Amino acid sequence: MGDESAAYTPTDYILLNCGTSSSSDSISEEGQKWITNEGSKFSIFNSKNTLFASTVSRQDQSITRIPYMTARVFHETFTYSFLVSPGLKFL
Repeated sequence: MGDESAAYTPTDYILLNCGTSSSSDSISEEGQKWITNEGSKFSIFNSKNTLFASTVSRQDQSITRIPYMTARVFHETFTYSFLVSPGLKFL
């Protein structure tokens, strides 16, 4: 079937757990470290722009807890800035 290309190997791993506090970086069931977006090096916002951070009151057991338990809502436009290596990326 012709020339098969190698599987994609990511060079940058950025996992944001939006809505969590700065002291609560989390490890998922798969062993991935998810960092908070609050005060992270990736987000360019100040806390005055945050409407609120919210945590769900209940969650279906079939859904992974991290990162689907929290969210952050903003009053104004906000920006994330990611410095990554050259090449293909999946968002």
